[in-house]
Amino acid sequence: MNFPLCILLGLAGLAALMSATPTVAKEPPSLELESMKVIIARSAAEGCEPNCPEWIAAQGAIDAQTLRAFKRVLSGLGNRKLPIVVDSAGGSVDDALAIGRLIRAKGLDVVVAKTVPKVCGRTDAVCKKFKQRDIHLALPQTTSSKCASSCAFILAAGTQRYAGAPSRVGLHQISTFNIRTKILRIYRVTTRYLRGVPVESQKSLVSETKVGETRQPTPTPESVYQKIRVYFAEMGIGDDVMPILLSTPNTKIRWLRDSELMSTRLATAFVTGEQLLAPPRAVAAPAPAPVVPAALPASSPDCSSAATASSLCPPGPANLPVPEVSPETALVTPQAPPEVLPVAPAAVAPAEPTAAVATQEEPVQTAKPVPAQAPTPTPKIVKASPPKAPRPVTAPVATQRPSTFDPYGKDSPFTRGQ
Repeated sequence: MNFPLCILLGLAGLAALMSATPTVAKEPPSLELESMKVIIARSAAEGCEPNCPEWIAAQGAIDAQTLRAFKRVLSGLGNRKLPIVVDSAGGSVDDALAIGRLIRAKGLDVVVAKTVPKVCGRTDAVCKKFKQRDIHLALPQTTSSKCASSCAFILAAGTQRYAGAPSRVGLHQISTFNIRTKILRIYRVTTRYLRGVPVESQKSLVSETKVGETRQPTPTPESVYQKIRVYFAEMGIGDDVMPILLSTPNTKIRWLRDSELMSTRLATAFVTGEQLLAPPRAVAAPAPAPVVPAALPASSPDCSSAATASSLCPPGPANLPVPEVSPETALVTPQAPPEVLPVAPAAVAPAEPTAAVATQEEPVQTAKPVPAQAPTPTPKIVKASPPKAPRPVTAPVATQRPSTFDPYGKDSPFTRGQ
């Protein structure tokens, strides 16, 4: 029996595919042709372990394999909600719309930024440990990041949509192509012979390689734009986005200004990937507050005044306010019991006539002797002295009792009202 190996070269005419593959200025062609990689990234910033932030990194062109990659990563997260960091020049419209609905169903945020992976060193055990769990240490980078063409459909799906400068978001018309792909297929053909005559043949595919592709542009049907309008309305994007998209040829990119990002609601905030994924900082213990001495008044307060003694002077007997003393009180109320001196009978003088008249109009009351009490300490007077009152004149009497001074006598500074 013979088992010949047959190599067949065929041209497979594939069905027309609708894709949005714009011509992006100053971008290497390899970035557009490379399929999007979807991985789980963890911040490689120093000192953030064990609380380093994680995210879903999506970088490259959107194609049929991208949707499967998103489903694989999201299914492994369970109920965890990680933000999506996207950097793409566009790709397949249908796949981008399907990815966007998957993101919105999960309630995830989207930020435009690149993901720069860290190369694990030979002795970097931490990096290798995460890589074994399919988690890649990396850092977000907003510089030269973009989200153009069909990538805008993924950005629109975010619950929160971040596009901080210098990242860019671009739109243009949808490009539609008829694609013919050249594929090299290698088959193994097995033939069974009976008496030298082939009676049965089997062919199995050994390998398949893409060797070429041709694209023929074709007008985009209106049904495609209607599909996009429905999608934007579903995601809560403003109606202003469609005029921008339709007015830009598919050979150019319309990079949206900040005002357009906000008016179309393609961006909810201007936050960069570095800001969104900044590692948590260690909270230091608060320093004790410095002891500041109380401000002293420019001059010593007058503690003898009742208005300032309560607020500026410390409590104490030395700072008690001095009561106001009137001349009348000083004459009538003695500060200490009067001292009785023996007087000879010859020194007794008759009472003045004026005092007799005063006695007839207003009887003079005889003061009762006050029992002796312990002397009360007089409060210390600061910056104030009692008014000097006239010395009281006491008429001597024969009974040697203290007499009450008549404030309206002839020696009094007061005069009786007539």
